[in-house]
Amino acid sequence: MAPYRYASVLSATMVGIQAVEVQVQVHLTSGLPAFHVVGLGDTAVKESGKRVFGALKNSGFSVPDGVITVNLAPALLHKSGTGFDLPIALGILLASGVLRPEVLQDCIAVGELGLDGGIAAVRGMVGFGLLAREKEKTLVCASAAALDDLLSVRVLEVFNLRDF
Repeated sequence: MAPYRYASVLSATMVGIQAVEVQVQVHLTSGLPAFHVVGLGDTAVKESGKRVFGALKNSGFSVPDGVITVNLAPALLHKSGTGFDLPIALGILLASGVLRPEVLQDCIAVGELGLDGGIAAVRGMVGFGLLAREKEKTLVCASAAALDDLLSVRVLEVFNLRDF
């Protein structure tokens, strides 16, 4: 494992009825295997490691050895829900060199992962679609064809991590 690898994936969280941008920053480094999420996430966010690791392994990817640190920025903004599963997994794939950064350039990724690698929509998809439209980004998520028609937002629909 290289001594330092980093990636960042744009995501979002709901604050009331409004979606707010969140940078999902992933840092891989050597050391005893550990997974840390920092940045004021609720229990569902902190449990993401189990879902992410299962989804990566069952989709044919390997989980990097060593320490994986995930920072959800801005740190003082409360984050909730399982929608960070997908951007965390994508950040790990980017930081470990499996995916190239161009794949997610100008994208906002939101989705819950199943242990089989399946991707599910989460609460607040209309808000995430509105944010993507406002920021002129592509929304990466599952089952969002209706958002494309309803909100006139660019959508990259993915149903499994294997789709990457």
